[in-house]
Amino acid sequence: MKCKYCGREMIKTKTPFKRPVKGEMLVVPDVEVYSCPGCGAVYFPEETIRMQAEKLAKNSFR
Repeated sequence: MKCKYCGREMIKTKTPFKRPVKGEMLVVPDVEVYSCPGCGAVYFPEETIRMQAEKLAKNSFR
């Protein structure tokens, strides 16, 4: 996959995903993303987003 910003080849890697949700910090370790070694852009594949949304729906904060 090529970076849409600089055109370099992106690398598939894992990274933690942190996001505030209802006043608490949600941390999902080892989320698969594509990362650009040139400009640092990060792309979350649609499959990764779908999987994380399903996990959040099952374990949502109340």
